[in-house]
Amino acid sequence: PSGWVRFSNFSHVPIETVTVRAFEAWPTTVFSVAAPSGSGNDAKITAALDLAKANGGGVVLIPEGTYLLTQPVLIPSKVILRGAGRTKTFLKWVNNPRVSNPTLAGLVMNLNYTRDEPFGLEDLSLEITNNDYWGPVVYRGFTRVPSVFQRVDIKAPLLDTSIEDNMPFGIHLRRTSNLRIHDVSVVASKGIFGRDDVTHLSITDSTVTWNNFGFKFSAKNRNLIINNNVVLVSGPTRTHTSLGLTPFHSTDGPYNRDFLWANNRIAAAEDFEDHSGGYTADGSDGIYLGTVSGCDGNTMTLAGSTSTVDVGGKPVDYIWTGAVAVILDGRGAGQWRYLIGTRPGDRTVTLDRPWDILPDANSIVTLIHMMGRYLMIDNDYVNDGQHDDYYISNDSIKAGNRFGTVVKTFTATTWTGRHYLGTFPGLHVQFLDNSFVRDAPSLIKTLVDNTPESAYQGIVLSGHVYRNNVDVSPGVGPTTIQFRTNEGRASDALFEGNTIDLLSFRQADENMDVQNILVRGNLIPGSSTPTTLNPVAPIPGVTVIP
Repeated sequence: PSGWVRFSNFSHVPIETVTVRAFEAWPTTVFSVAAPSGSGNDAKITAALDLAKANGGGVVLIPEGTYLLTQPVLIPSKVILRGAGRTKTFLKWVNNPRVSNPTLAGLVMNLNYTRDEPFGLEDLSLEITNNDYWGPVVYRGFTRVPSVFQRVDIKAPLLDTSIEDNMPFGIHLRRTSNLRIHDVSVVASKGIFGRDDVTHLSITDSTVTWNNFGFKFSAKNRNLIINNNVVLVSGPTRTHTSLGLTPFHSTDGPYNRDFLWANNRIAAAEDFEDHSGGYTADGSDGIYLGTVSGCDGNTMTLAGSTSTVDVGGKPVDYIWTGAVAVILDGRGAGQWRYLIGTRPGDRTVTLDRPWDILPDANSIVTLIHMMGRYLMIDNDYVNDGQHDDYYISNDSIKAGNRFGTVVKTFTATTWTGRHYLGTFPGLHVQFLDNSFVRDAPSLIKTLVDNTPESAYQGIVLSGHVYRNNVDVSPGVGPTTIQFRTNEGRASDALFEGNTIDLLSFRQADENMDVQNILVRGNLIPGSSTPTTLNPVAPIPGVTVIP
């Protein structure tokens, strides 16, 4: 908890005391809904909700049966919508309520969707069958008071379309905090979406079946725990993202960080087989790459100014709080700090704390989106053929995961270098104690790849560890680690104790530019033979120890 407080307010002062506000109990008065009938079901639920609202909250109890609805269920503050069981109480829509209300935020949502009105869901099933409804089944927005969704089934069509906007969501979260989703089943083209400023969210012991994305979390999303869930891709599918992390949908919070993804099983629904996608972090940008002219405490003066246009030359406006400054090369390299209130054209920027080692006039600093502090542990990627840290800033750990598919080559790629106007180091990426458990070939690939081209020739990629990753199916599909620097320089990486077929520092005749690389104790699977190196040792910048 203290860590979450620390990284919510960017404070690095030691935390000695944490004060926890007592939870304010919600009213417990029960307001029962009349039994369902052929018509008038909307009015029956609304009547009970109105009574609960007048009471300041309570439990709206919906008995066993199927309620055919035509309008959204708008839940007042501090009300729990409770059924008789997820296999007994059914709320269903066959029409499209957005026809009469195009701006409708969800079918089940807080009454005033831009106010802090918490609500709970328990023991019922929510389903829409109309293929023209492309909004959320459940929406929770602008709400910070703790609440719970538990033992709920949420269903919407899995649509066969390449138009991403024309698909429904299971759960849509926006500007919301302190929500626990437990033992929930979601079936929808888009599973669970945290749009902007979603914090302190826990999703556990749930199942998400999807055909566009399973989970997606965007800008200002932080302090998220996604643990012990089943994530099932199903058909028809046009895009394929089991987990997506992005900095989209905000100009004042350019970050996506502090994310725990643990003990999840990513697989395919019955009779469906497509291994073309998986996890990706995507969309990062930057506003400065260059030297500094001075530092004074929390203030850093740049040798130039922050960007006033985007990569296409269009003027931009932003207030960057929560992005990061990273020293790529020179004195102080490997450090990063949060930015506070950085604007277009700034030559002086504010950091969350002083540098431990000050940069000098030759140090290279990049100001970029904060995409990092990702901890992905003990997951089983049964179906994912892709696992991409696509231009992240720093701190991504993969530990104890089970990688590999039975059909398609599994590839985990860490992309570093220039992306739009940012230069991303992927600082402190670690692959630890992962296993490759299935028959198809597997590849961990790290590379410097500039999109667009970059004139910068200094260190980009640094501080990586690849340790004790094991191919447990020797002789079936080769397992390779690539560390490629065709378009930039890399420094300070460790490859130790891996059981793999090949460790490669280049592909074909690519350029290779590495320094301070240690290779030690890597073996070919099922033997005592050292892992094959490409090129063969000695390799400039690489120390090899048996």
